[in-house]
Amino acid sequence: MSAAAALRTAAWPALAEYVHERFGAEIEHIDRIGGEAGPKEFGYGDVLRVVLRGGHQHEIVVHTARRGGFGHDTLADRAGEALLPWETFNSLPAHVHALDVGSVDGSGRMHSLGDVRDFFLVTAYAHGEPYFKDLERIGRTAVATSEDVARAERLALHLARIHRDKKDAPELWNRRIRDLVGGHECIAGLLDSYDGHFEPGVPSREVRRLIEHWAVDWRHRLMPRSGRLCRVHGDFHPWNVLFDGEGLSRRMTLLDRSRGEWGEAADDLAAMSINYVFFSLRSHHDSDGPYATLFRKFFDTWLEEMGDEDALRVIAPYFVWRALVVGSPVWYPKLAGDVRTRLFEIVAHVMQRDRLDLDDLDALFSPPPPLSRL
Repeated sequence: MSAAAALRTAAWPALAEYVHERFGAEIEHIDRIGGEAGPKEFGYGDVLRVVLRGGHQHEIVVHTARRGGFGHDTLADRAGEALLPWETFNSLPAHVHALDVGSVDGSGRMHSLGDVRDFFLVTAYAHGEPYFKDLERIGRTAVATSEDVARAERLALHLARIHRDKKDAPELWNRRIRDLVGGHECIAGLLDSYDGHFEPGVPSREVRRLIEHWAVDWRHRLMPRSGRLCRVHGDFHPWNVLFDGEGLSRRMTLLDRSRGEWGEAADDLAAMSINYVFFSLRSHHDSDGPYATLFRKFFDTWLEEMGDEDALRVIAPYFVWRALVVGSPVWYPKLAGDVRTRLFEIVAHVMQRDRLDLDDLDALFSPPPPLSRL
């Protein structure tokens, strides 16, 4: 049986049920569209022409997205491939009309989503205090307790457990690197969000353009390293980690894994560690202070567990991305200008080096000069 025939046969029962419920019709026959494409040998999806008996529609076309490559890797991607046409086809003059949009469940049944106007997610409720509360306390007391150090170690060990799972998928790796540089919530999107802001410490447009150029250069340096693709959290910062209970037995819960299952381990390392730098600068501590102690413990633990020194050679663009978040006049409009200025000095330092030097904590943790605080 040909691939096209197999597709038609497999689709028929579920499609027949859907057509009956949605259009009040029966299927007369199904053809696969796409055989006459001239020299074009690739398409983004599979397309079926369905001829109907009864009802108000005589013919419909059913589109499904192919998996893998070109941004169609995840369920969320394929949802977008269906929902964007549903939202836009019918507003363009002379364009073929979209009649419905739907989903396919685990048993293969097809369900209409034509009335959908938005989506929601339901999760369990997790008890606990976000980790940033601990960092705020350290800022007030200027002390990192033995429990604080143990907690940084625990965070690193948990990440190592996640990062051990590897995936051989060069196209997905390239996509994640492309997203890092050009994504709406990543470097390019964050840089764009600075436009029109002139708060103290916001870098000039020329400096932001330079950061973007550095990021593109880093993209090409990272692309050959697809063997680094591993399981990640993807947004591992202190607001997305809860601790519940007392002492070292406190239960840890992670929240809001939101950027996909696979990526670069250094992304998670940067998302957490930039906050040790950020809270330290805000508290005017230095490389002998409590946050630098936690920073070093976090990295040393992960490196000892993973044996992956190369993470320090690829972390720069991830560290810069997260610095753009904590330095953002949108996310942190009341951030002191001297702290924001110092963050961008760190951005320039990290982006122009081949390796994050954990023995040079002064480069990251030296506070803004006293005169700039006047």
